[in-house]
Amino acid sequence: MRGARRRRLRSCWRLRGDALKVWEYTTDGPQQVSSYVGRPPTTSGHRLTQKIALSGQSKVQNNQTGAPLTNFSWNEKAPSLVVTSSIDTTCTVWNIDTSSAITQLIAHDREVYDVAWLPGSTDIFVSVGADGSLRAFDLRSLEHSTILYETPAPKNMPPPSASPSSSARPPTSPLLRIAFNPADSNYMSTFHMDGTNIQILDMRSPGQPVMEMRAHRGQINALGWGSTTNPLLATAGDDCQLLLWDLSPYTSVPSTSPRTASSGLSSPRPDVKKRIVVDPVMAYTGASEINNLAWSPQIAGMTMHSGHSTDPGEWIAVAMGKSIKALKV
Repeated sequence: MRGARRRRLRSCWRLRGDALKVWEYTTDGPQQVSSYVGRPPTTSGHRLTQKIALSGQSKVQNNQTGAPLTNFSWNEKAPSLVVTSSIDTTCTVWNIDTSSAITQLIAHDREVYDVAWLPGSTDIFVSVGADGSLRAFDLRSLEHSTILYETPAPKNMPPPSASPSSSARPPTSPLLRIAFNPADSNYMSTFHMDGTNIQILDMRSPGQPVMEMRAHRGQINALGWGSTTNPLLATAGDDCQLLLWDLSPYTSVPSTSPRTASSGLSSPRPDVKKRIVVDPVMAYTGASEINNLAWSPQIAGMTMHSGHSTDPGEWIAVAMGKSIKALKV
């Protein structure tokens, strides 16, 4: 029976306006092997169906639907949980099975630009925003949040005025993206608006970065970690560069380290002094500014139509202008 042969391959997630739309992609028949990365073979029976659209009232905008969303994070341990960030300063945790909001909280003083679940947790997530702060939230205790990092206030700022808002924190550079190291969730990567450096933060040592990568010559637009045992960090920006960084020499436990697996830590607590890393392990120069990137999971070796063969491993897709390129790592 045709219906019995239907295979659910994956769900496609998409942000649009003030709603998070969940799409399901299905196809009939057995999956075939394609010679193109990310391109399935041409067969009939492909369908893309919108399942739900998540949008609710804004906690800070009375009697209005939710404000435009900026990003989202899908909880891999509990696939029914999704957390979204919004320009109305809130984060909302959704249950996609019931199409309902579990909770909505005011997360920042200004717009929230990105959000990410702590790997392996169904309770803790972090967010970054226009107020220049990185904050952690625990669904089991929403009375307060933990500020893990705040962008330093600009130097040579004029003295505050006598206005009622003079006690507010001075303007700082917004933080645009946040991503956990999947192999060691103590470490997170972020970058500032118009910034050319990447900051690495440690949840056990809040307050300042423990590492900083300096090699881009234009503002950074995207970052992401691979999925191997010692994942590489990829960064891309307006300098047309895709840079890959290996941070394992700075985060691995030395063989003589007294720390063991029983300590519950997969990496040593970093030194107080910030490390400056200036040498990426790989680089790619595109034809124009690189606006976004995405890692693939591990892909088996393939033989292209040109006859060229690839080894098993990861690929990176980069978006430049009107084109997307897939690069073998």
